[in-house]
Amino acid sequence: MPHSSILEQCRSGATSAWRRVFEQHVQSVYRWALCFGIDRTGAEELTQEVFATAIKSIAKCPSEELLPAWLFQITRRHAANLRRSVWFSKVLKLGGMRQVESPSAIDGDVSSSANAHELGLDVRRALRRMPAKLVEVLVLADLEGYGRVEIAAMLGIPAGTVASRLQKARNMIEEELA
Repeated sequence: MPHSSILEQCRSGATSAWRRVFEQHVQSVYRWALCFGIDRTGAEELTQEVFATAIKSIAKCPSEELLPAWLFQITRRHAANLRRSVWFSKVLKLGGMRQVESPSAIDGDVSSSANAHELGLDVRRALRRMPAKLVEVLVLADLEGYGRVEIAAMLGIPAGTVASRLQKARNMIEEELA
């Protein structure tokens, strides 16, 4: 009997396959939600919604290789919908991006730890001020580690556009932190 892909197993409703997909991608979906400006509680809820949507619409996922890109698009759409809702203004506080740590902060230096925390807050503020299309490429490249070609496929834009948006986003972050 030939081995079926995890995508085929999910399409057939295999709970174990969905569990593996969830375990492999839940942290990325959650981080993306945070980077789109959703607070921690909202990001947890949004993550659940993303996977609920994925279960309902798995037939639309083009291939197993594009599963992360497909989940990113669902996350992006849910985050945009959440932002447009009336109550989102109450939960706009970002809270939660990975903390920037210096080696001395890890060793317990309180002043360095405070500085790292302040830097993290400054980065979050800068991200909130940036257009969503710039935040997307910055998060995918610098936080998630995807390359330009992968990001281009995920967002459905040319790789050159990814490069220019990434450069603009990095410049904006530098200006904000200067």
